[in-house]
Amino acid sequence: MLRTVGPPAVRREHIAAATIVGDSAIYQSQPYTDDAMPKEVGQVTFRYAGLASMGTSGTGNLSVSPVSKPNTVIVRARVEATKR
Repeated sequence: MLRTVGPPAVRREHIAAATIVGDSAIYQSQPYTDDAMPKEVGQVTFRYAGLASMGTSGTGNLSVSPVSKPNTVIVRARVEATKR
């Protein structure tokens, strides 16, 4: 089960790069159009940073930024994932 706070519509095919160092993981997406965002925003990218746990749960932070302004965060969410 995946619970997020915020509207990012993230799919597996959006992930462009993943870096795992020790017990941490960082995922960066390729630009995509998110239907939940206003049309003026255009394409967005997301970044996820959190634990790369191979167990039954994981937590981290997700941020979504417009491609035109990569230093601007328009959605920030805490992600908790559990495997049943």
